[in-house]
Amino acid sequence: MTAAKKPPALLNMKIEPKTKADSERVLAALDNLTADDPEFSYRVDPESGEIILGAQSELQLDNKIDLLIRVHGSCVIVGAPQVSYRESLARHADIDYTHKKQTGGTRQFARVKLKLEPNEAGGGNVFEATESGAKLPKEFIAGVKKAVNSVWDNGTLIGFPMVNMNVSLCDGDFRDDNSSAVAFEIATRAAMKEGCEKGGVHILEPVMAVTTVTPSEFIGPVLRNFDGRRGKIVKQEVRGGDSIVHSHVPLANMFGYISDLKSLTQGHGTYEMKFDHYAIVTRAGGPDEFPPAIGMRA
Repeated sequence: MTAAKKPPALLNMKIEPKTKADSERVLAALDNLTADDPEFSYRVDPESGEIILGAQSELQLDNKIDLLIRVHGSCVIVGAPQVSYRESLARHADIDYTHKKQTGGTRQFARVKLKLEPNEAGGGNVFEATESGAKLPKEFIAGVKKAVNSVWDNGTLIGFPMVNMNVSLCDGDFRDDNSSAVAFEIATRAAMKEGCEKGGVHILEPVMAVTTVTPSEFIGPVLRNFDGRRGKIVKQEVRGGDSIVHSHVPLANMFGYISDLKSLTQGHGTYEMKFDHYAIVTRAGGPDEFPPAIGMRA
């Protein structure tokens, strides 16, 4: 039976064990916690060695940290939770890029022609080599694909993964004496960066579906609280003496919501939250104003 795929983390948090002994204990505990909870994950940054937790909510992160310390006896320094944003291409771009360099006595040459196109929401990232592009030696195509995947993983603007993009290797050129897979990787990374600057990049943020239940006498302050959180009310209903509010709120604006809700409803309000979709980050001036794609050129 195939194991269920973990959902992408919506929040990340860096933790640092206080001692080497704590590090071994923390990693063992995290293995247990991730096995028990498919919505929780962790990874170790290969360069910095930092442990990065991934979760769906602030409450879930708090619970895992509590278990690490209270149950597993781990001593950790805890960072602030960070929203896991995404980057996406705004419009298509055609790039013809040539990499030429001489390092010492070694020359490098690689030319790539790429077409970058936005894919539909949920369409994922797709790489293909057209008939002309496929004429390059296989090891050079592999270098192109490796570089494309690297850019997708790390983004070009603020360091978050890129989503929903089609990249086509339309053509290329090489020299028998000074072309290599590494040269094609370098050329492709530069071409991808140039293509994203030309096409523009949107920043996407996770938007949550929030269901809030409050005694009807407190509905006014509860609704006003959503205004300050860039929330959009989807539906309201009344059941008995309670008002139920269904809304969409950016995850970045949900920090501290439970404290506000308890305060506004004298401790009687409750809420449930789950991921709904990614949306373009809005301007600070209003929830309906979308910013132009960053870096877009005519």
